[in-house]
Amino acid sequence: NRSADCVFIEKVLENNYTALMSARYTGWYVGFTKRGRPRRGPHTLPNQQDVHFMKRFPPGEQPDLTPFRFTT
Repeated sequence: NRSADCVFIEKVLENNYTALMSARYTGWYVGFTKRGRPRRGPHTLPNQQDVHFMKRFPPGEQPDLTPFRFTT
C-alpha cells in the first residue's frame, strides 16, 4: 500500500547530481542539513546543496565501465 506522499521523481541536474522531487507536492525536494537532519519540503530548492545526491553502487556491484578516451 503506497501513499502518494512517498513517491518521488528523480531529476538529473545539469551538474550531474540527482535530486528527488515529490510527485504529490511539486517543487518539494528531499534534502538533509549538514548535521544529517531532514529539511522540510517547502524549504528546499533544486539549486541548494542540501538536495544534491550522487548515485553509488554497492561494493562489488559496480558496472564494468570503460575509461573515456580522447580521439583525434
